[in-house]
Amino acid sequence: MAVQATENAPGASPSSVNFQQQVNDGADGAGKHIDGVHGNDPNSGAGLSADLTRAVVPGLLKDDYDTDIVKMGWASIPINAMMRDMGYKKIDSTVFKFYSVDMRVTEDMLTSAKSLTAAQVGRSIPARVELTVANAYHFQVTDEITFDGVNGYTAAGVETPYVYLTAIVREIKGENTITAQFINANPAGQTIPANTPISILCHAAAEEDASVAPIATLPEPTELFAQKFMIQTQVSDVYERSAKEVTWNKSDQDELAVQQLMEDIERGYIWGKKGYITDPVTQRKTRTCSGIVEQMILGGSPVIDLYQEGLTFRDLMNATTETFVGNSGSNRRYGYGGCEVAPAIWGIEDFVKQVKVEDFKNFDYDFESLRITGYKIAFLHHPMFDRSNGFYRNWLLVLDRQYIGRRVFRSMKDIELALEKTGAYDGNGTVWSEISAPVVKYPKTHALWIFHKGKKPEASVDSSESGSQA
Repeated sequence: MAVQATENAPGASPSSVNFQQQVNDGADGAGKHIDGVHGNDPNSGAGLSADLTRAVVPGLLKDDYDTDIVKMGWASIPINAMMRDMGYKKIDSTVFKFYSVDMRVTEDMLTSAKSLTAAQVGRSIPARVELTVANAYHFQVTDEITFDGVNGYTAAGVETPYVYLTAIVREIKGENTITAQFINANPAGQTIPANTPISILCHAAAEEDASVAPIATLPEPTELFAQKFMIQTQVSDVYERSAKEVTWNKSDQDELAVQQLMEDIERGYIWGKKGYITDPVTQRKTRTCSGIVEQMILGGSPVIDLYQEGLTFRDLMNATTETFVGNSGSNRRYGYGGCEVAPAIWGIEDFVKQVKVEDFKNFDYDFESLRITGYKIAFLHHPMFDRSNGFYRNWLLVLDRQYIGRRVFRSMKDIELALEKTGAYDGNGTVWSEISAPVVKYPKTHALWIFHKGKKPEASVDSSESGSQA
């Protein structure tokens, strides 16, 4: 692209002024950058500078202050805006507790093989059996459990496949030990193999029993900090009263400051790490809130690793299934991602997009959403993921709005400071501050998809496949 300068300098010949100015795309993709002029010009190859810009395009820059004016749209704070739209719960301390509404785990594993004795397979009052499991605290007294793949007794000489061995939990003895009574063990005795999956079916309550175990499912409260976000602007009386060529006043400064504060809150809400540190001067504690990602990971949310090279339709199906199935929550969720997410998803080679379906859609995706039967993820690009040196550009944060909340100790407010009275500054200052924190009330309803570059590592291939190959 070439720009023709048409304004001749006084006393100069047209050949010395009418030169071709090269304007190329900037390295950062923002607008056009002047990178040099015609070879006969003394400024040839000088690169971008304010003086060169004034020489090439007279009158374009009004004042050096123009270079400091940057306004960003509200689209850069969608998570913060989402939670503000849903309202908030007021708290009376910057340290607070909240309860998760997480569902209990309904599966575990028998980690050591167990051989049953004759006394333990009786039909009326069988003896109790100690079982070694992966996590005994997944179970509750009176739970009815089944050992998947291990058949129970034969009824009237008829085999009963898929009627698996079942028991009642009677005691939680430790971190990895429970006692149980078997209901349908084979009278001849049998051995339950190690690594047998255990499914927790329900509570088997005795007649007129009003004290079964569900009260124990109440979760422990989680402690969290509310973080103080603050920003200040100040402007002198001389500046306010001076005439400027650019219409840029204190209200514009205030708008930009508030925008910056909102972006600070957004980053803290997503990636913040819970903790506090003592200021060595004031000896006051600076608290930082736990971000959404940290709360998700600590709460057991799935982190789903996908690989951009060789990404298949099955990979996408599996990721969606892991995000929704077994994690309760809403069937519609919102995926906030960086600029590398869309090319990875819509670059799948082994799937031909279905444009039209007459009756209903089992699966489809477009540039706005992904649907599999009743599940839907609405995709939203989030500028915050494209910053921080691009480290998060391949992240997709899938959130269930129903289980994201906000706790506010002090909602956003501004304080006017008369700095001229203190002698610190000849003018006034304004301070905006907010003390708040995000709350992930049910971590397992959310998920983090990471689209790694390259191919899936060989080490992550299914062990059964690698065994058969060996």
